[in-house]
Amino acid sequence: MTSIYVYSLIVFFIVSILYIIIRYCRKSKTIEGFEEFQYKFLKPLEAYHVINNSGYFNNFNTSNIRARLCANVTDCRYKYKKELVLIDPMEEEAIKWVINNMINRLKQCNTKLVSLLNIPIKFAKFTLKLEDNMPHTHDDVIFLPESTYNKLWSLHQQTMNYNNDKLDYAIKNYGSTIIHELTHILQRKYEDRFINFYQQQWYFDKIEPSAIQKHNNIFDRARLNPDGIDMGWVWVNPYSKQHKHPQEYYLLMATFKNDHPKYLGDVDNNVYKLEKTINNYQYRIANAELISNNIPLLTFFGKVSNNYHPNEISAEYMSHYAMKMLDIPTEIDLNNNCMAYNSFVQFIKSLK
Repeated sequence: MTSIYVYSLIVFFIVSILYIIIRYCRKSKTIEGFEEFQYKFLKPLEAYHVINNSGYFNNFNTSNIRARLCANVTDCRYKYKKELVLIDPMEEEAIKWVINNMINRLKQCNTKLVSLLNIPIKFAKFTLKLEDNMPHTHDDVIFLPESTYNKLWSLHQQTMNYNNDKLDYAIKNYGSTIIHELTHILQRKYEDRFINFYQQQWYFDKIEPSAIQKHNNIFDRARLNPDGIDMGWVWVNPYSKQHKHPQEYYLLMATFKNDHPKYLGDVDNNVYKLEKTINNYQYRIANAELISNNIPLLTFFGKVSNNYHPNEISAEYMSHYAMKMLDIPTEIDLNNNCMAYNSFVQFIKSLK
């Protein structure tokens, strides 16, 4: 009887050790996938508190209130609370499906990128009446429109019938968006390092509106973006000195077309060419044009749709970088030696 008891203790001890080893190994495999990845899907009121506590509403001016079709800030608060909706459990599964499949493919070719993106992530859902139906983030929460959840759920259902083409489509059109939004969360996590990168590698300076003489209300008409609240990013054209020209300064901004915008997307992505004043501490606006027409910016950054803020450019680059690893084409048009993109890739590889 004693030998059986001892034998049982030995077996129990061995099984316990094996269990601990397996648990340790699983937790150590941070680049093997998302075994430890934590998804959280926020309820509407939870999501609203995230927005409210972020101070987002405190930055609304008259133009931004009008563009959101609100009467005032209080009305905007009510509208945002009303238009945040519950995520269905089947939609939760669809989100997990596209992310897990995308990451499982990425880990086969770029474990560093997978490790960087392997962070706890929260999701919220809103109707088409908020933020012009555009995905965005607040703090560490990704806010996606209900149309995205609906389409992902539909695609998920179709792949259950072994339609793998739908998975590729989902990764290209929605997985890439999630990568973009995850980058905005990384920008907050590594805020100082991103800012330093923008200044040292991308030649950006940060100025206050008061630094520009007679700025013609351009800052008043700047569209507020939760992923780039800070404005006043001036690009110091690195080609000026190379061509022995006077130094050029470009202020990038998404600006409402007038003081009474009809909707949030009623903007132009503008570049304002600045000149230094005599005292060398202030600027004046020399001229303005669309960013898409500016040759120096296109040469340095390539053709990027979200090109009015360094946070948006880097998020577009991250999405492009991930899709490139998966051999999935994107809408970004880069030359073979795009300085901004190449330096960004090296920067991302340096993050830990």
